[in-house]
Amino acid sequence: MTEEVEIRPVISPDTSKSSILEMIESAEESIYLQQFYVRNWGSSENPFISSIIKKAEEGVEVKILLDSTWYNLDNYTNGLGNDGLVNMLNSIADEKKLDLEAKLLSYQHGLSKIHNKGMIVDESKVLVSSINWNSNSVLQNREAGVIIENERLGKYFSDVFLSDWRDDITPPIADAGRDIETTVNSVVELNAEYSWDDNNIEIYKWDIDSNGNYEGDGIIYSTIFRETGTYKITLYVEDGCGNWNTDSVNVIVKEEESWIGQKEDETNIPLIPLFSISTITAVIGLWKYIQISRS
Repeated sequence: MTEEVEIRPVISPDTSKSSILEMIESAEESIYLQQFYVRNWGSSENPFISSIIKKAEEGVEVKILLDSTWYNLDNYTNGLGNDGLVNMLNSIADEKKLDLEAKLLSYQHGLSKIHNKGMIVDESKVLVSSINWNSNSVLQNREAGVIIENERLGKYFSDVFLSDWRDDITPPIADAGRDIETTVNSVVELNAEYSWDDNNIEIYKWDIDSNGNYEGDGIIYSTIFRETGTYKITLYVEDGCGNWNTDSVNVIVKEEESWIGQKEDETNIPLIPLFSISTITAVIGLWKYIQISRS
């Protein structure tokens, strides 16, 4: 496959500040930032962070993921650590009601640290570099990187970032239940109540006709099949962190049962035995004789 890709070099101290600011300012939908550490610029505000906050104020979604190694935290950096920046950014987001969130890398991922210095804008522009976001790395050091513009590549890096972003990396367990036998035009109840997640499942969807589209939603979903056959129904479940899973159940649809009433055959009337009056009289007499003998 051949695709068009635009690549621009980013060199410190020559062009890194202007190139990164230009990339941030071009954002229309989202900014995903992953950094080893971010430091203030001496007595000045960090221009990159200021620009990102401004974009969030304009309605751009911002996610910032920073390294959580002990030497990048406040206790070691005299209050200039990644955890301090996370708290500051989240406070600003809460105060101004911004779609901005910052967090430290979760150890659930099995990663010892983030050493990346990258950014993704609108899932189509990717910065890959050695440039930390402090004044030394941008203005004094010899650093290098590239900005790559390509939608497919941008989607790939976005998926990697969002995988790192999620605190919960355990997929749910989808359970579509046991196979079901039913008849044409009968209501079938699909039930996913035995699906499970370590936190919470937020999405339940059902693909009724195996076409890849999910026609139904909810833990319990009812439907009717108009024709006979075996239908493979797929359940999709997703938790709040984007982890997902699927399971399938077969619905076997048979013809409707029909009940046809049978006419009574008058010739088959049960015969009731007829007893003569003399026989009945004899039986009564015998019964009285037995009672007298006992007394």
